[in-house]
Amino acid sequence: MNLEQTFKGIKDKMLIDFNDISSQVTHRGSKGRIREREVIKEYLEKYLPGNIGIANGECISTDGTVSPECDIILYEKNTTPYLIHTDGYQVFPIECVYGVIEIKSKLDKAQLKDSINKITKIKSMPKTAYEAQKGDVVHSTSIYGKKWDYFPTIGMIFSFDSIEMETLKKHFLSMQANISLEKQVDSLWVLKKGMIIHSDVDNNIEMTPNQETSPKIIKSENPLLILTIHLQALMSSGWLPRFKIIKYLEDANYGVLES
Repeated sequence: MNLEQTFKGIKDKMLIDFNDISSQVTHRGSKGRIREREVIKEYLEKYLPGNIGIANGECISTDGTVSPECDIILYEKNTTPYLIHTDGYQVFPIECVYGVIEIKSKLDKAQLKDSINKITKIKSMPKTAYEAQKGDVVHSTSIYGKKWDYFPTIGMIFSFDSIEMETLKKHFLSMQANISLEKQVDSLWVLKKGMIIHSDVDNNIEMTPNQETSPKIIKSENPLLILTIHLQALMSSGWLPRFKIIKYLEDANYGVLES
């Protein structure tokens, strides 16, 4: 089996189906849903690890922050409690979310800014509702040049098409110049053109930014190949401390205890 050709075939089919359906739909919201369904149906559900759930909806945190609506939420399917689950729309505690993906039809400067703002807000949401790790084995994550006692939220942008990649990179750099590494968009993928991902001075590709990397353009007719490697590596590395839902219910009225 030629995996390179397999992923190129998936890309080609996604573009054909998307163009065919989008040409028949004029409502902006409907096009958004189509984009999400196509990515989920043709790609994510097939190539992500089995413990990763895929949904759209919102994230909340213990400080009361509510995220913007997320096109795609990647969450821990086996242990995540649904805080709200109705008509295909879910609300997730941020502690159980591994990452989010913003999806666009054709990415331009305005849509890039909107996506960066959304992802930065989501990645800024605190993850605090965990049981303290105890015992001889204590997990941690080394990413963004830091060590974390949980898995930080990953954020990506996926688009079917875009303005010129060089212009996109210029905006990508300027819009994130004053954003800390762990709150930046980790990578940007354009199905028709290629990707903007981080690499070091020796051109070694990194999945997330750190102090030794900078964003680079890779023009490619087959970006799904590298995206699959990225997602598999990142999501296979994902882990959660034991989630502590009571942190979301500390102000709840449980009733009156009678003797």
